[in-house]
Amino acid sequence: MGGGVPAPPPLPTPESSTSPRVGARPRTTADRAAMTATGLGVIGLVLLLVGLSMPYPGGGPSLWSATTAWAVFATLAALVALVPAVPSRGGLDRQQAWQLGAAGAAGLAVFWLLVVVFTGTAAADRGFVLTLATGLVAGGLWLGRPRTA
Repeated sequence: MGGGVPAPPPLPTPESSTSPRVGARPRTTADRAAMTATGLGVIGLVLLLVGLSMPYPGGGPSLWSATTAWAVFATLAALVALVPAVPSRGGLDRQQAWQLGAAGAAGLAVFWLLVVVFTGTAAADRGFVLTLATGLVAGGLWLGRPRTA
């Protein structure tokens, strides 16, 4: 008995490690658009929450404290705008999910218009973040719209 340790198996060659997986398919333009749309919507939701939490310049309250109902409305509207990105979509077909998402984006636009623009908040950093959030959510919804052939 030699008592030696057996040699480890050889490492995979580049040809075998970079070959496509079984059952994998290349990503299409629609796949990339859906991923981008979801990413924009999620980033918009995060920015919305950040903007709602920012204090008003000069030490004023955040929108969560000053206008709780509007802050909750905007958050729910942004979440509803993300419905088309959910794989199961709650039993809705693609068109119905997009229409529901469009209603959520419209609700977020109403919040932006009434709370951010008409109150003069748009001139502050908080207004910029909330404007960016609204634009990203709406842009993500637009990118994820159902296309007709």
